[in-house]
Amino acid sequence: MRRGVLFLFYFLVLTPFGLLYRILHDPLRREFRPDAQSYLIRVRHH
Repeated sequence: MRRGVLFLFYFLVLTPFGLLYRILHDPLRREFRPDAQSYLIRVRHH
């Protein structure tokens, strides 16, 4: 019984949340910019 509840919780709550997060949030900031000369992101070191 407990496994069934956890299974339903995982696939009905956590899976859709994870999929939406992947669709809406892009931590690598991958985007196509045809006018960009470079996609390099410069990092300043202290």
